[in-house]
Amino acid sequence: MFDKSIDVAIPVHNRARQLDRALSSLYAQHDQDFRVIVCDDGSSDDLSSVIDYWKTALCIDFIRISPSGGPARPRNICVQRSKAAWISFLDSDDWWFPHKIGEIRAALSEGVDVVYHPLQMERGLDREALGFRRREIVGFPVLGPDVIRHMLRRGNPVATSGATVRRNTMLSVGGFDEHLNRRAVEDFDCWLRLAARGAHFKFCPQVL
Repeated sequence: MFDKSIDVAIPVHNRARQLDRALSSLYAQHDQDFRVIVCDDGSSDDLSSVIDYWKTALCIDFIRISPSGGPARPRNICVQRSKAAWISFLDSDDWWFPHKIGEIRAALSEGVDVVYHPLQMERGLDREALGFRRREIVGFPVLGPDVIRHMLRRGNPVATSGATVRRNTMLSVGGFDEHLNRRAVEDFDCWLRLAARGAHFKFCPQVL
């Protein structure tokens, strides 16, 4: 039987309030068949209280590491810690609509290694009213037979918080390059290396 098990990987450095929002969006998922792996990258915020609040409602594996300077290492640790066939990445300052997991699980198939969807970016957050001034959609389908060429010409097509990747495929390329953390291109580099290895990308056009 085809394995569609999913773990959600959340790297976090401080951002206790945002982490609470991200976990709240997981609690609201219609499909609750997943595990959450949170890797704390040397935070000074009190993340334990957030984890303690949600651990009775969600199956959470909480890991603390020394500060690494970016999301690559905590993401890699989540991938290594996972026992699921698929990893869905969720950055701590992002959140999902309630139908996200269900839609993605339905899109998983034998011939696919990366399933991804566009991300709606909210800018100009009013911290008091929780209102937003400007919205932007990021992420686009990879077209044509030469995936790498298309990526290099158009830029990064995959928003990390919209990506679900086959775990064994991630491990086969060594995960995210931790030396690229400070340049903020560790995700694009990973997608390019996956494409170079022959990974198949599937785009779901719905914002999730």
